[in-house]
Amino acid sequence: MQTSASKTVFILDDEPGTVSYLDGLFSTFFPEIVVAGSAQNLESACLKIAHSKPDLILVDIELSGQSGFDLPFHLKAWIPELKPVFLFISADEKYGKLAINHPGSFFLSKPIQIQALKDIIARLSE
Repeated sequence: MQTSASKTVFILDDEPGTVSYLDGLFSTFFPEIVVAGSAQNLESACLKIAHSKPDLILVDIELSGQSGFDLPFHLKAWIPELKPVFLFISADEKYGKLAINHPGSFFLSKPIQIQALKDIIARLSE
């Protein structure tokens, strides 16, 4: 993550309710982390991430007809200098091992447990 005073997070999830929930979690429990934006598909996410350059990207793995696992590859090709931390999220635990195989990545299962998110944020701040 960058060393600036405030950290930023971007949320990629195709469920508006999940985006609102995550936005609320950050506002309530992590006021030092600014939600820099959100998107519901890979194309929109790439465009918005190129502009906002977040420190952390929360990525739903199962997007409508797309895989969140593709986002790091799209970003690397499009914005090679960007080195965010990816936090993959899914209701399906089978993706956990795949998610942590991506360098600089973490995994959370849905529904997101606040303490698990706090633990990851604390590890990123070390």
